[in-house]
Amino acid sequence: MQEKYRIFTVELHDYTNEELVEFFQSTQKEEYLKELMVRNSGIIRIIASSYSIPNYDIDDLMEIGYIALWDATKHYDKARGCTFCTALKGFVRQKLNNLYNEAYRKKRGAKEQVISWDELEEINKEYYSYDDHSDLYIADFLKMLTGTARKVAELLINGTSKGDIAKLLSCTPATVSYYIKRIQIAYISYAGEV
Repeated sequence: MQEKYRIFTVELHDYTNEELVEFFQSTQKEEYLKELMVRNSGIIRIIASSYSIPNYDIDDLMEIGYIALWDATKHYDKARGCTFCTALKGFVRQKLNNLYNEAYRKKRGAKEQVISWDELEEINKEYYSYDDHSDLYIADFLKMLTGTARKVAELLINGTSKGDIAKLLSCTPATVSYYIKRIQIAYISYAGEV
């Protein structure tokens, strides 16, 4: 009872990171995630600015850091004995290290350096042979999606940018990036079954 009273009488910025994570994990309310993003943007910027990755500016690296924050928020467990900031630093470094390694990985069978994220996706993409009915596969795939994931997929197919999708759905760009990643994983799984 006392904890519920505290939620209504205290401002979000008065909570600790750990309390905000706990609230987000139990309610999935985006206001807690937004507060965590604002509060921890300095840590993410410091870590991101220490990386030099071709064709990525600080804003791109910050976006990847916010995706790492989303992951850290979902998986954080205070019973493991570390603070949320410590866990967040590990998640951000892991994401940026993966990106750094991918950026410097050589194309399969070629000796040239990978120069963009699109090329990286092409390298790692699973190729499936489809006949002339590929639009039918996409339509069937969209029917399988539900809720926000379906809305995001439909807006992407219509050419809407991530920023515009975030505005239309009243969420953050990091949230949209998370849904795009989930949609990509689901589509690869779906395409493998077709």
